[in-house]
Amino acid sequence: MDGDPALPPVFSLADAAARGLSARQVRYRVAIGVFTRVARDRYRRSDALPTMANRFQRERLDHASRSMALADRNAGSTVGFESAAICLGYPLASDTPSEVTLLVPPGVWTGRRSGIRFRSGVISDADLVGRGVPVTNPERTWIDLARTASLADALCVGDAALASGAITLRGLTRRLDGLVGARGVRRARQAWALISGIRESPLESESYAYFVEQGVPLPNCQVSIRSRGGRFLGRVDVLWEEARLVGEADGRLKYGDAEAVYAEKRREDDIRAEGYGFIRWGPRDLATDALAKRLRRFHS
Repeated sequence: MDGDPALPPVFSLADAAARGLSARQVRYRVAIGVFTRVARDRYRRSDALPTMANRFQRERLDHASRSMALADRNAGSTVGFESAAICLGYPLASDTPSEVTLLVPPGVWTGRRSGIRFRSGVISDADLVGRGVPVTNPERTWIDLARTASLADALCVGDAALASGAITLRGLTRRLDGLVGARGVRRARQAWALISGIRESPLESESYAYFVEQGVPLPNCQVSIRSRGGRFLGRVDVLWEEARLVGEADGRLKYGDAEAVYAEKRREDDIRAEGYGFIRWGPRDLATDALAKRLRRFHS
């Protein structure tokens, strides 16, 4: 409501009271939709997202809010793994998890309880980001995911964090060298060799993981195509140079925009005129091996 005091992103009744709002006022604001309850005695403002936010955005905000609320309620815990990635704003190939993942010190009970997955892990201050609720930083978050999650998730988070400068390959190497013999380190090293700051969307990152896992020849990413006369024709998501095949992960084009559709068709025609094949795919195509079979035919 207008005139309400500034509150933390996720707050308790005690936080609200310290800023002049009674428990009754908080509950009234929940009833009329100004505040949203995210966990027992934990709330956030309902306008944290614009009204036009889609279901995916709402799910991620709700997960981030619950993660912070539950970490705050469970003293000594830290938001980690997929939950940390969402709190940090990184994309995942997998769906928004139903459970919040919290890291707890070794020797503390681990398991699943009340919508929380408690996992054991040693956390230092250098592993944390922010001054409020503890969340693992981008480097630690990527290391944990790369050891345990899918390659697609590791590339989605790693590509985005690398592109933003939040992580470096050298920093990850140093962390991995300190984990010799730990579970999943070999898997993380394989993911380390594949992350790139060049790919521009989560679908491109997920697609690259798909190519690796399906045994498809790996393409170059974000390549500029020019005509024989040197005219710039466009920058494409991927290019299999030997097969002269352009690939586009169609997660960006707004097909409701007729002008954009026409411009994209012209670009594709110009590229085809230079002797390139053209193949497009969307998220659903990565769920089966049909796309991989099509791609292998171009390379046979």
